[in-house]
Amino acid sequence: MSSEYQPVAGSPTPHYSDRREFRVDTGRLEYDYKNVPTCVPYSLAGNFVHRGRPVGCFPGHYGAYRDTDGTLRCVRADGPCAPTDVNRTFGCGKTVAELEAVTKAADDPTRVFHQTQTCIARKSCDLRCRMDNCKWLDRVIPDFVDPYLQKTGNWSALESVCQLVKLNYRSYGAPIVGDLLCAEAMAEYHIEVDLVAAMTATGCGSDNDWNLVYQQIQTCSGDTQTALLGGWPDAAKNAGADYAAWKVRKLRDNARAQCIANRTAAGLDPEMSAAEKGKVCLQP
Repeated sequence: MSSEYQPVAGSPTPHYSDRREFRVDTGRLEYDYKNVPTCVPYSLAGNFVHRGRPVGCFPGHYGAYRDTDGTLRCVRADGPCAPTDVNRTFGCGKTVAELEAVTKAADDPTRVFHQTQTCIARKSCDLRCRMDNCKWLDRVIPDFVDPYLQKTGNWSALESVCQLVKLNYRSYGAPIVGDLLCAEAMAEYHIEVDLVAAMTATGCGSDNDWNLVYQQIQTCSGDTQTALLGGWPDAAKNAGADYAAWKVRKLRDNARAQCIANRTAAGLDPEMSAAEKGKVCLQP
């Protein structure tokens, strides 16, 4: 057995024929791999380690590998062996981990916004290697979310108002209305202020990348509305989700138009700088 490959405890047992080819028995399937790339160290997931870096065998996932010139590139994993696309130490993956680490009380009116934001960040970050520009969300999401996490700008004041609104509607026996109004106000501020600033700094993204993120927004808005409205009729849940997605889409489109105007006025490529574009991953 080559000392270059070391199994992780609890993982399938690798069998090696030489330094560049090995087989993994999963108990149900047997895969053969050749020319295994050196992978970027993503989270703790992975069935075995290649040259000291975790490599996860997850069919259909997107991953990264180092090209012959040392460049870290984003690729679709056609075979079952590729690093997981969930990273917890840098870029958008680090921001997702920070969002997930925040706990919100069941009666906290800011929880609806937080849950939706976390869902959107996670799902969008997972898609970054399907995007025209792999680095885009690794750059934008941290700058977009950090003001909320750090409570800079008007975030503290906005969240205080949310608490008052919730108390007011609770006195009328309709606390859920306070939750929804709070989520709407937080989303509006987040997009109009934080998103415009984050995209103006990095780039407004390609049309394809922009639309991919919106698809995640639709899914996450629907999931949040379903959970919040509980036993309400499906028609009410669907109407709530449709309204939330429509409102966010309108706000986002305005934000992107502002971003394009800002970067064009500054003489910058609206989409992203040439040095950052393309299927090249952000390196840790």
